[in-house]
Amino acid sequence: MLERKSPAGIARATTSVNDFLLAAPRGGYFFLFFGDAMETVGILGCGALGTALAHGWQRENMRVLATRKSQDRSGHSITWCRDNAELLAQSSVIVLATKPKDAIEVLASLRGHVRDEHVFASVAAGVDLGQLRTALGARATLIRAMPNVAARAGRAMTALSFEADATERCKTQCHTLFARLGRVREVDESALDLYTALAGSGPAFVSIAIEGFADGAVRAGLHRNAALEVATQAFLGAAQLMADGMLASELRDMIATPAGCTVEGLAVLESGAVRATYASAIWATVEKLKSRFRS
Repeated sequence: MLERKSPAGIARATTSVNDFLLAAPRGGYFFLFFGDAMETVGILGCGALGTALAHGWQRENMRVLATRKSQDRSGHSITWCRDNAELLAQSSVIVLATKPKDAIEVLASLRGHVRDEHVFASVAAGVDLGQLRTALGARATLIRAMPNVAARAGRAMTALSFEADATERCKTQCHTLFARLGRVREVDESALDLYTALAGSGPAFVSIAIEGFADGAVRAGLHRNAALEVATQAFLGAAQLMADGMLASELRDMIATPAGCTVEGLAVLESGAVRATYASAIWATVEKLKSRFRS
């Protein structure tokens, strides 16, 4: 249910952890979303990333509505809407997950269906808030969010960027929404390309390393399934230790002993410039993102 409150009324409003309480300054009103508003999210253009987000929110017992161009509308308990207008009619929180090249056109087509209380979170890489606002018009709250496909497992890394007039309440509740998918950081919009490359594209780069580990184990005699299981767990374990604060150098020193087998393997990696290659991959991804929308 939507309530319209005066600024003084905001101080008296109480919420629970599961309430979506969002203050939007546009139009001079504050909009409060209670109950089902936080538990329902609409995904506009539900492709690979949108589906990962849907699965992540469903793990948190949220209701997900979605649209997509493809006629294949199978999905894990996703409620498919006939069109984007129907999705906006049933959702207060909408994730714009179309391909970046389609984002502006899709937003512009929705102007007649947008309400002040709508919150749009764009995950379209490279399309900035200024472009999105011009297409959407003056109504609704608009943010950019850069999550990744690990949202499917509740292990996403999401960067959020807000317009200059976003309220602290808006920021807090958007953080809460995306924190259901994993970790969240608020960043300046100018840094989003870097976060997109590192967090968004990063899992694809890591997958190559895991496969490489498994390939080496298979070559040494381990069955493929076992090799993938062990390699994946090795990455998960190392990642958790570093997430808990251990430095990469400390982790290596814990394992490697002088003239030992680990040192021999590390020497091979360094001779192959693996570290520099990964750094170059991130750099190239950032540059591609920056150039995509230069005109």
